[in-house]
Amino acid sequence: MGRWGVVAVWVLLGACGGSSGGQAGDSRDSGTPEAGDSGTPDSGMDGGTTGGGDSGVPEPGDGGEPGDAGITGCDALKPMLGTPVTFSTVVDGGACLATDGADGLGNLVVVRLEADGSGSPYSQMVIRSYDPSGNLLGKTRPLNQSGGPLPLASGWFAVEALGNPLRVGYGYTGFDLYRLSSSLDGGTDRIHPTDQFTGNAALAPAPLGGAGAVGGMPPPEIDGGVGYGTEIFRVTRFDASGLPVASADLGRFDTQQFSPRVAVNRAGDVLVIAGTQGWHLDPSGVLTAFPYPPGAPYAIFPLADGRFAVRGESSDGGWQATVSSTGEVGPAPDWLKARSDVWSFQLVHAGQGYAVAHGVFTGEPCERYLEVVQADGTSCGYVPLVGPATCNANSVAIGLDGTLTTLDDQTCTTRAWREAFGTP
Repeated sequence: MGRWGVVAVWVLLGACGGSSGGQAGDSRDSGTPEAGDSGTPDSGMDGGTTGGGDSGVPEPGDGGEPGDAGITGCDALKPMLGTPVTFSTVVDGGACLATDGADGLGNLVVVRLEADGSGSPYSQMVIRSYDPSGNLLGKTRPLNQSGGPLPLASGWFAVEALGNPLRVGYGYTGFDLYRLSSSLDGGTDRIHPTDQFTGNAALAPAPLGGAGAVGGMPPPEIDGGVGYGTEIFRVTRFDASGLPVASADLGRFDTQQFSPRVAVNRAGDVLVIAGTQGWHLDPSGVLTAFPYPPGAPYAIFPLADGRFAVRGESSDGGWQATVSSTGEVGPAPDWLKARSDVWSFQLVHAGQGYAVAHGVFTGEPCERYLEVVQADGTSCGYVPLVGPATCNANSVAIGLDGTLTTLDDQTCTTRAWREAFGTP
């Protein structure tokens, strides 16, 4: 899940069919465990409504692994929590900032601040990669306020804030997009034909690897009388290897006013919304536009049925709507509306359900941070995470191969449960 599950906008750090987990107005007690519910830390899930059966992690001989034929409901979504790979990422002082999703091979990443020889232990940001056993593979060169990394089938995307003097004084934001191998080997393989997305650019992971990106294509046309500029904004989908496979221009917009959000579903549909206007880029690259009456989206996330859930700005109280790939706008799922504290969720176990994060910005007690929810909105309880006292978007991630990773930023201890959630 990591920080990219929170929102697809670089500056900050994306279900449901007609059935959802209750009617409008229902509270979370329709499936969310309350204090005193059954469940122990070594059971694999803590509390929740499972519809019967034990609440433990499937053992060999108990009828198969989650996702096997005959295993349905919450039993199919239980994370496989055995003994985690545990290792320290302490390197000559510095600080551990975040863990992000493992790549498709189970390789892990940690974002750190480290010394550059100038005397300060926090003077440069680097990404370190580790193999599934916790052995160091490599590290990037210093990065300028890097976002991500965002997992690919092998390796990651890294995102670096732009420092192009062309945009100084005009308030432009944006990013360079790099493809990193699992060993990182320098971390300087730019993959987009123009190397960068400018303006109020946005990026979001694709559930099966790769990403959707939208941003301006430089150079901008500067309006000398106003001091701002306009650019052609383009949406691009990258596949799991990190290569661009579909792209289309949305039109020319003011770089200050146009603030898009983007998401990709399992089928490869890309949804872009900016203000009250939306666009759909289909897997073959055909672009269609549609109106989005609610306006002002904060983030977009793919749902299990191929539609998208849209979260509004923080002032509007939560989840705004669902949007189909054809642009049909409907009400937000009841199970999301009942969870106004949720800002991020992620498809798990081949799209059979969700890992839902509570308190990604403020932090929650780790045992109440990550909830497993069926595609119809039924809660399966919480994952009994261990480590720091509180968890947030920087300390918990689910990778492309389903690996669950936690980071204790006080001790720089990383724990990884390989393929705990299956493929997304």
